[in-house]
This record gives sequence, structure tokens and C-alpha cells, in this order.
Amino acid sequence: MPEKEKIVSIDVLRINHKRKKICECERPLYEVDCKNRLVYCEICGAIVDAFDAIYKVAMHVEEINEDIKRAIENKKILETYKPHLKEARRYERMMRAKDMLPKCPKCNKAFNWNEVTMMINKHYYKEE
Repeated sequence: MPEKEKIVSIDVLRINHKRKKICECERPLYEVDCKNRLVYCEICGAIVDAFDAIYKVAMHVEEINEDIKRAIENKKILETYKPHLKEARRYERMMRAKDMLPKCPKCNKAFNWNEVTMMINKHYYKEE
């Protein structure tokens, strides 16, 4: 048997150390595939090494915490938002204006704010 026939060629696996990382997104969004035990970048669709994903998240934990704080503050603002108070604030601004008096919408005469002594329920009010 000649020597060439004794040599076995194995081309099943090759290592390339010069290749760049596939995902180069600045702020990647990760998706974890539990069945296949893979991590994907939702932005570019690349498969990301799990260690690299954890490392990148750890490096940006302060930024993530700030985003969470901002979201909580916005939620509180939205929960306390009361559109019916917009008119009350508008009236308050008008009351604080110097030398200005309100006008009656019916007779068009001016009156002092302290002359308002009573209010009526809008459900019982009938226009004349």
C-alpha cells in the first residue's frame, strides 16, 4: 500500500481566529432561546455568546437602572395626572394676575373673585 493511501484527511472542523464578532450593535436587545440554549440579538438577528451577552448587560447596568428610574417616575406622573385640575390651575393663574378681574359670561360685567360664594351642581343647572 502506498503512503498516500494511509494519510487520512479530516476537514470536518476548522478554526478561524481572525473573524470579527457577528453582533456589533451598540445597544443590543437580547432574546434567550431556552430550547436551543442560544442568545440572539433582536436588532441584527445574530447569535451571541451567552457570556458576552451577560458581560454587556453588566457593563450597562447603571444605564439600565436609570432607564428603570425614569420609567417609574413617568408612571407616577401619569397616575397622578388629573385633567380636571388643568382648569383649576388655569383659574388660579388668572386669579394671581395683577389688576385683572373675571367677567361674567352672561352679562359681560366684571366682578371680584371673592364675590364667588356658592357653586351649583352642573347636573341640576338649567340654562335660561
